[in-house]
Amino acid sequence: MATSSSTSLPGTSFKVPPKPKPKPVNVFSNDGFFLERFQRSKKAGAEEDKRKAEEASRGRGDLMRDLSVSQAFVSSTSA
Repeated sequence: MATSSSTSLPGTSFKVPPKPKPKPVNVFSNDGFFLERFQRSKKAGAEEDKRKAEEASRGRGDLMRDLSVSQAFVSSTSA
């Protein structure tokens, strides 16, 4: 005999509610380790972003210097 999750009787129709899911097990202890690790990774990420920004600004400075040198060269050869 086959069973189904919905039952239909003459004049009545209802569904059997699904079983509730079991609660997940908490794998974290309350020792602060997760918070410390998160803060360290956040600090490391901020330092890396700062380093990248400094490298990018140095690169723009070199580009501006090269541009001014090439403009000076063009103006001296066109005169």
